[in-house]
Amino acid sequence: MGDAPENDVLRLLREAENRSALTRNVEHLLSSLNSRRTDFCAVRQGAAEELRMLVRHPANFTSALTIKVGETVLNCLAQRNEQPMLVQTLLHILSDLIIDSQTLCHHLHKKNMIKTLTTHVSIYSNSVPHVKCLCVSALSVIAECCGPCCRQVVQQSFYSVFNCLKTTPENERSMLVYIIAVHTMLRPDGGGPTIHDPTDFVETLMHIYHRYNIQEIRNNIVYSLMQWLSLHPTTEHASALMKYPRILNTLMDFFNSHNKEEGVPVLRIMGHLIYAEDDHVRAILDTNIITAIRCGISTYSIRMKVETLWFLSNVIAVRDPAIAQSIIEDSPDLWDVFIRCAYARSFKLRREAMFCIINALTALDESYMNRALHDFFGKLIVDTFEEFHNSPWRMKYVIEKSLLMLIRERIEQGSAGMIQAALKLRFFDVFDHKITNFLQHRIVMIDRNTVEFEMLTEVIDEGEKCLGTLRRIELAFEDLIGGPHGDNGMEVDEPVDVSEEIDNSTPMEIDFDLD
Repeated sequence: MGDAPENDVLRLLREAENRSALTRNVEHLLSSLNSRRTDFCAVRQGAAEELRMLVRHPANFTSALTIKVGETVLNCLAQRNEQPMLVQTLLHILSDLIIDSQTLCHHLHKKNMIKTLTTHVSIYSNSVPHVKCLCVSALSVIAECCGPCCRQVVQQSFYSVFNCLKTTPENERSMLVYIIAVHTMLRPDGGGPTIHDPTDFVETLMHIYHRYNIQEIRNNIVYSLMQWLSLHPTTEHASALMKYPRILNTLMDFFNSHNKEEGVPVLRIMGHLIYAEDDHVRAILDTNIITAIRCGISTYSIRMKVETLWFLSNVIAVRDPAIAQSIIEDSPDLWDVFIRCAYARSFKLRREAMFCIINALTALDESYMNRALHDFFGKLIVDTFEEFHNSPWRMKYVIEKSLLMLIRERIEQGSAGMIQAALKLRFFDVFDHKITNFLQHRIVMIDRNTVEFEMLTEVIDEGEKCLGTLRRIELAFEDLIGGPHGDNGMEVDEPVDVSEEIDNSTPMEIDFDLD
C-alpha cells in the first residue's frame, strides 16, 4: 500500500512524457506538411498519412494541438495546386477532427473552411470525383455540428452539393454521401435552404429514389422530403410534390415495406400535404393509409402512435365534415384508440389524441358528443387538469375548448342554456367527477394571470369569453345542487388502466412543439 503514491507519480510522469513526445511528433509532421518544396511530395504525403493515424485517437491531443493541426490542414487545402492524393488524406484528417471537436469546427469557420471545401467540390467535380465526394462528406459533418453551423453550410454550399445529385457518381457509395449531405442540410434548426424550383428539387430526389434500390438511399430521400415540407408547408411546395407521378403510391409502398418506425416520415409528409391544401386529402385517403394504420396501430410504439395521431388529426380537421364522419363511421375502432390514448401517461400522446377528438367533434353529430361524454370526457377533464394545472397554457386551452365544444349549443341560449348544459354534464357523470372543483380552480388561475386569460380568449363560442363561460357553468352546477359540489365527498373512480399499451415510465418532459 505504501508504494501506491510512488506508482501514481510514475504513471503521471510517463503520461506527461508520452504527451510531450506526441506533441513533438505532431509538430514535426506539421512542419513537413507546410513545406512547399516540389521534391517533398512523397514526404508530405507520408506525413499526412501518419497524422491521419494519430488523429484517430483524439483523446491524446490537447485542445491547442488539435486547433494547430486543424489550421495547418486547412491552410494546405486552401492551396489550389495540391496533389489529389494529398488532398484526399487531408480531407480525412479534417473530418475526423471536427467530428470530435465542436470547438475546432467553430474556430475553422473563421478561417473560411466552408468556402474552401465548396471550392474543392467545383474544382474536383469532373477530374477527381472521389475527392469531390470527400469534400461533400466534410460539409455534411460540419452541418451536423449544430444549427448555426448548418445555416452557414446551407448558405454557402447547398446548391453545390445538390448539383452533385444530378451527376452520375462513380459508385453508389458516392450517391449515398450526397443524399445524406442534403438530408443533413435540411435539419430543422438549420433554417433550411431556399429552393427556387420546388419541382426540380422533387424530381431530382425521386429520380434517384427509383434509380437506386438501396434502402439507405431511399430512407434519406424520404426523410429529406419530410424535412423539406416541414420547413416549407406551403401550397407551392405541396403541389410540386403532388405533381410527381404516383408519388402517393411510392410513399405507401415505402410505408408498407418498412419497419413501422421507419414509416414516420410518410405520415409526416402526408400530414403536411393536407395541412398545405385540403384538396389533397381525398387522394391521400385513396392510398388506403387509414386501413394500414388500423391494422398496425395496436402494435405501434409510443413515438409511432404520436405521429399517427398527429396525421389523423390533420385528416379529420379538413373543412369537409364528411371526411371526419366517413373515417369515424368506417373505422369505429379509431375512436376507441383516441379514447385510450387520451388517458396515456405520455403527454405528447395525450395531446395528439385530444386534438383528434376536438377535430372529430367539430364535424360529428350529437350522438358522438354524447358518446364522448359517456366514454371518458368528464373524468378526463379533471384528471388532466390535476396533472397539468401548473403547465403552460396550451394543454389547458385544449381541454377547455373541448368542454365548451361539447355544450356549445347550450352556451348560445344564455343562463337557461347554462342550466341545461349543467344537467347534460350531470347526466353523463361529469357531475360525479367533481367538475365544479375543476371550474373553481380554473377561475382562480385565470384571475391571477391576465396574460393567460388573454391567450384563452380564443376559446369563444358565439361571443362568450372563456372566463365568463366557466363561471356561468359553475353557478349552474351550484344552482342544481344548492352549493359547491366539492363538499359532498363523492368518490372518484380510478383512472382507466391502459398500462399494457401505454408507456408506464415517468411522464415525458413537456414539449409544446405542435408542428
